[in-house]
Amino acid sequence: MIALLAAALLAGPVKISHPLLTAPLAKAKKEKKTVFVAFSASWCGPCRKLHSTLEKPENQKLFSKAFVDAEFIVFETDKKIPNTPGGVDLLTKLGGAEEGIPFFAAIAPDGTVLADSRRDGPGTNIGCPMTKEEIAHWDTFLSKVPTLKADARKTLVAAFKPE
Repeated sequence: MIALLAAALLAGPVKISHPLLTAPLAKAKKEKKTVFVAFSASWCGPCRKLHSTLEKPENQKLFSKAFVDAEFIVFETDKKIPNTPGGVDLLTKLGGAEEGIPFFAAIAPDGTVLADSRRDGPGTNIGCPMTKEEIAHWDTFLSKVPTLKADARKTLVAAFKPE
């Protein structure tokens, strides 16, 4: 176990490359922002809650100063709404294919994965932050985003209330 942990620490940050990230990463580099990658589907209640919370004007203003938003539709069952071609492949590369949705990650303009929606590795995706523990992880997630100011982080954490 210690050897695995040491190997993971020595491996350093994970960098990801994928055709779906080309445009968002280029935009993030140009605008000096971080890419917020989110995977969702129309039938997913927590996905809708996550996005509606972040899209409230007071939150969107702060969010858009720090992030380039890149949303991909996956696991869609409604034939009127197509899956994003390559979306499941990108979700798999990020380690989220077995985690459920919403799944999200913060990616630096150079492709370095800064954080994702898993608390403690595989099987711990928080989805939409709704409990105290999930909101605490949302705060930890946001703390790893260098383009997000402390006051904006505080507001974006407070936007989610424990149920």
